[in-house]
Amino acid sequence: MGMPSLVRATEPLPLVVETRRPELSRAMQRLNGRYAHWFNEIHDRTGHVFQNRFDARVIDGEEHYEAALAYVDSSPVRAGLAERPEDWPWSSSGRRTWPLGARVHG
Repeated sequence: MGMPSLVRATEPLPLVVETRRPELSRAMQRLNGRYAHWFNEIHDRTGHVFQNRFDARVIDGEEHYEAALAYVDSSPVRAGLAERPEDWPWSSSGRRTWPLGARVHG
């Protein structure tokens, strides 16, 4: 499973995730559980960190992929937390592990 784009800014937490196996629900449950445990321990809290269940959508083609990455990257700008996507320190904008569209299949 690869994660070409993410941003920590708002809820919902926008991610673009590539997976070849139909286990995304299980992976997201583990990610949310581990993050919640870490976050709650650091902030002396208990309970859920994220309010809602994740929503998954299939990305169909390179154009849709690039639009999804742009949407994720612009999340802090839409939320008024940064002027430009690359200004937000918890964004993958400008720090991709592979070029746009390089891993799109089909």
